[in-house]
Amino acid sequence: MRRGAEHPDPVLGQLAGIGHDLVGQRGGREPRYEGRKTTGDGGTVAHGWSFGLGAEFSFAYFSVYMTEYSNQSRQSWDGRGMAGVTRIVLGGFGNVGQQIAARVASGQADTLEIVAIAARDTARAAENAARYGLDVPVISANEAPRYEAILVECATYDGFRDVVEPTLRAGGHVVAVSVGALAVNLDLIDIAEAAGGTLQIAGGTLPGLDIIRAAHEDEIASVILTSHINPASFAHESYIHDNGIDLAPAAHGPVPVFEGSARAAAGHFPRHFNVAVTLGLAGIGLDRTQVRIMADGTLPGARHTLTVEASSVSLEMTSQNYPSPQNNRTSMVVALSILAALRRETATLRIGS
Repeated sequence: MRRGAEHPDPVLGQLAGIGHDLVGQRGGREPRYEGRKTTGDGGTVAHGWSFGLGAEFSFAYFSVYMTEYSNQSRQSWDGRGMAGVTRIVLGGFGNVGQQIAARVASGQADTLEIVAIAARDTARAAENAARYGLDVPVISANEAPRYEAILVECATYDGFRDVVEPTLRAGGHVVAVSVGALAVNLDLIDIAEAAGGTLQIAGGTLPGLDIIRAAHEDEIASVILTSHINPASFAHESYIHDNGIDLAPAAHGPVPVFEGSARAAAGHFPRHFNVAVTLGLAGIGLDRTQVRIMADGTLPGARHTLTVEASSVSLEMTSQNYPSPQNNRTSMVVALSILAALRRETATLRIGS
């Protein structure tokens, strides 16, 4: 039996076996596994052994490399690496993207490997990446598919489509944050389906999504989301100015801002109501899901109360989200929601439907 056959990956074990045979024929030391390496073509992963076959070769060592394209070893579109590591491309490198990078750099997200950053401002992204010790390519979103990793969209409402569409068209897997933009880009779901791709919404920012999905298997009568938002978040929203809403009293208590469908809420407040779109898509749709928005300066962050009446369950849940220290317009739990979704990719035990 070839010595290399003991390698956990059968294809790579065959390569080691070949090297062992060469050693037997030519003389030299036993094969030594040199590990994985990234080549200069932008992220191709290879494996190598060196055999020390002597002076008849023009190099001191003879290395056998095989790009990971076998079923056993290639980095497939699910981003799952050989040792339970999930490869990701960060689609955007603002507040949320940098929170993820900080977690990876500190070892708190040791199951993730950032292989590239897709950003419009490449110079700024590269500068920010260096702060976290990230030495990875900064690319355009069009280049992301060739890294065969999960694309984590953490861009902006305006940049959402440009970031996710190339990967979805290539049949890739996207984990999305700027879900408010999906309400006006629903054709991306059809594009993903036609190409064999997947679009996953990181839903950890909103309570009760699993129970809504379960209840939707039968009949749901109503879904109402009541959100209390700090008035500072509405300072530049045209809806507030166009409707003459005075936010000053919100410093002392809740002020009604909006009531209507999740689709309308996402249209009027696209940068704030990812939760409304997520809720609508998980349950009875964007038009039947109702949203009530209150400006409230008495709370430390966004508070969401979800009320559901269904044939199988009557539900009321409230979450109090806390703002990110780096950007108080973003909830701290947004980045954590992405990390939880990605950790699930390689988990043996998976909680949630």
